[in-house]
Amino acid sequence: MFRGIIGGRYGGTTDSGYVEARILIPRFKVQASMSFMIDTGASRTMLSPADVERLNIDYAQLTGSVKSNGIGGFANQKEEPASVIFWVKEGFYVYRVNLCVPRRTKASMQLPSLLGRDVLNRMKMTYNGHARRLTFQVMTFDAFQPWDAI
Repeated sequence: MFRGIIGGRYGGTTDSGYVEARILIPRFKVQASMSFMIDTGASRTMLSPADVERLNIDYAQLTGSVKSNGIGGFANQKEEPASVIFWVKEGFYVYRVNLCVPRRTKASMQLPSLLGRDVLNRMKMTYNGHARRLTFQVMTFDAFQPWDAI
């Protein structure tokens, strides 16, 4: 069976790879479009504190807790069940994740939201910086909804 192709883009001041998706956070009744920076070094998808504020999510209401390890050492973060949804020509693909959410600091407010390996490992990524081309072929997913079934 043919799987969808998701197009990425280059952007931001770092000229990094990004992908657009919808995010669904049921407990907070949040459904919004998001830009995720591609981060093959991140084991999990992360919602930036700036996006938490933009989506009007009260950080104090996040109940999950996870310890993460990054370039700056260990950090305690909140986590929240969510779905990351990619719209493609034939329908949309859903990935269920536990979003990591770092606490708000001056430094963390500068971070983009990240698409981590919890989603990326389920796709085949083609990255060509010279041609400025970034695509993802869906390999596995949690749910798929074809447009003609809506």
